[in-house]
Amino acid sequence: MHLPPQAISGSLFGRPRLRKRARIEIIPMIDTIFFLLVFFMIFSLSLSRQAGIGIEAPEGGAPLPRAPEVVVAIPFEGSLLVDGVQVTEGDLGATLEQALRAHPDAVAVIAADRNVKHGRVVQVMETARAAGAKRLAIGTVQGTSGQ
Repeated sequence: MHLPPQAISGSLFGRPRLRKRARIEIIPMIDTIFFLLVFFMIFSLSLSRQAGIGIEAPEGGAPLPRAPEVVVAIPFEGSLLVDGVQVTEGDLGATLEQALRAHPDAVAVIAADRNVKHGRVVQVMETARAAGAKRLAIGTVQGTSGQ
């Protein structure tokens, strides 16, 4: 029996042993690749700009197709107007219910001043929803900034 010299290694008691061939383990390599993939995905998310931070709104994009609408205006001084008629906080629900009964498919548009507190706008939206508004929209000014 004749073996090539690279296949023979030193052994105990003078018996030649065959040298095992080196293997590349693929499982740890796959684990490392997945770790790098997750790392770069999370890192890339931190690079994206958050759209909801630092708003000077309301400015919007293209207007939506026209549908019957009931407009609830919330000026900065705190009064409420439904389709141009001033109402009190207590009468808002009944007034909206009456307007929505006349036009059941109408969109309730909440047009608030940009300096009105968010909680106030949400409160009016909840009142509109309780009065039967199936569709709500936020009134904005068409802007050209594209941000």
